[in-house]
Amino acid sequence: MNSGPNTFAGYEVSLPEVEKNVSLDSAVGKAISQVRNQLGTFLSTIDADNPFAGKIVRGEGNEMVEKPLLDSHIYLVDDDPTVSRAFKRILGGKKFSNIQTFNDGQEAFEHMHKDGQWVEIPDLIISDTNMPHMDGPKLAMALQNIEASKRPRFLALTGQFNDENIKTYVELGYPVMCKPVNNGNFLAMTVHELRQDPGFKAA
Repeated sequence: MNSGPNTFAGYEVSLPEVEKNVSLDSAVGKAISQVRNQLGTFLSTIDADNPFAGKIVRGEGNEMVEKPLLDSHIYLVDDDPTVSRAFKRILGGKKFSNIQTFNDGQEAFEHMHKDGQWVEIPDLIISDTNMPHMDGPKLAMALQNIEASKRPRFLALTGQFNDENIKTYVELGYPVMCKPVNNGNFLAMTVHELRQDPGFKAA
């Protein structure tokens, strides 16, 4: 169930609610409550006239590099190319330009980690849960080997919203959204997660 509509960047956003038969202490209950609270706070504080304002500062080699929020490096990881294309269209429609798609967690991981080294670290990974070779929870766990200040934010998606699938995400503090997710919720949580990056600056 969802509460009444809010809006973000022209899209409707519905705050998820915990069903009466779901315990607030369960992984599902905690995950839904987390996203509801994050979305509610985000929508009440974001500048509606300039929702994509801000920049991310990254250390690259011996230099500090600044880039606008819309230039954030985003991975979309999903074994359904139709879903990846749909999400990429939503982000691209708001001028996000640095987006890469991967068919599963293993493909994304091998792009990041080669010969024992992290050769590329995006700003945000948006990942499905049930995928071949390496699923979403295993990819999320693998990222814990990255230094915390450099570790990418992680937004999990799942078509099967149950304790077993999302327990790992909840323990790691990563938000989880249930598919199908509406465009507004997806876009708002994407921006919310980028703004939680340690290198984010509002101005």
